[in-house]
Amino acid sequence: MAVRHLFVFSLVVAFLFISCTEQAPPDQSSEQYKQAVSSFYLALAAIQADQAVFAAEKMNEISETYPQEPAVWANLGVFSMRRGNFELAAEQLGKAADRAPKNYKIQFLLGILESRRGSIQASIEHLNNATELAPDNVQVLYSLISELERQDVHKNADRIKELLNRLRELQPNNLAVMLEMTRIAAKLEAPNMLEKSLGNLSEASNDWPQEIRTEFEELRKEILAQPIENLTFEIAYLRNNLNQLPQFENDFDRIELPPNQVGFLITEFLWLPEPSKQNEAPDLDIAFKQEPLKAEAGEWDMAFHLTLAEDSIPDMMRINNNRATFLDGPTFSLPTTSGDEISRTSLETFDYNYDFLNDLVFVDLTESKFLSRLRISSLPKLPRSWVFHRLL
Repeated sequence: MAVRHLFVFSLVVAFLFISCTEQAPPDQSSEQYKQAVSSFYLALAAIQADQAVFAAEKMNEISETYPQEPAVWANLGVFSMRRGNFELAAEQLGKAADRAPKNYKIQFLLGILESRRGSIQASIEHLNNATELAPDNVQVLYSLISELERQDVHKNADRIKELLNRLRELQPNNLAVMLEMTRIAAKLEAPNMLEKSLGNLSEASNDWPQEIRTEFEELRKEILAQPIENLTFEIAYLRNNLNQLPQFENDFDRIELPPNQVGFLITEFLWLPEPSKQNEAPDLDIAFKQEPLKAEAGEWDMAFHLTLAEDSIPDMMRINNNRATFLDGPTFSLPTTSGDEISRTSLETFDYNYDFLNDLVFVDLTESKFLSRLRISSLPKLPRSWVFHRLL
């Protein structure tokens, strides 16, 4: 009896120990949590601005405060993978998987990592895990098909066909999927599969431009007439034919991760609570007061506000008879040669030379010129437009 009581007591102690050591998600009102949210989304924004070092620093800060968050470790693993540090990436993605073993995105990233390391079998295992967790994710399915083909297309033929059919069920009108089925059929020397996939493309071609459709039909007949074991060039020509269709590129983007991008980032917390979103109350007291402009009298064809520098107040530019005048600045002739009057839609502002100062664009129907401080030089890259740069 004493031994039994001792065993029960040990179980209770172990349970209490585990419960006490597992940290619960933090209160969303805490300063630490607010700082983690800020750092997380700053890091995601920094990556979009090619500031990888800053992004990694911010993610590292969160990993020190909340090491339980899998998304942070996964993103750190992606940063390391993009730098070519596969060992560190494996360690960081492993921590993410330990904390969220049932998350398909982390399994997907591990599959990508192992593929880049040359461990095809390990990559396939992780991608299989990802497909079990997210059976309808077409990018995971396509990545798994690619790895199985890379390992041994003939040995894995049945599994590849199964996954391709699943992909077709999920994306029945996807031209990229149809092309992949055609390519794999030729590689496997499967004539029935080849004829069926080309038939699917033929049915989809009804809405194509006539020239592309005619070219496709000629290619289809040529492919079916050739020996199936020697179709490498014909399949390449077929892809070139489909590349003329905007739909084809869009369809490939649906099933394939961007080829110039290593992995992907997880953009939401997996352990930490998601930040709440709340709209601010409307400012009902805001009001605008109409006042006359302090400008010389006369008729204006049009007038509008514009800002040429971020730290400057908006200025007023008025136009009359193709001459423009700033309220507190110079008057100049608009750079037109066609004799047409400038309309409001002929004017636009943008940062032409990426110096964080806006430039003015004047659209003209005759030729292209770039005016820099009232000096004119040719600008062939902006056809049929004029650019007036930095008046003030």
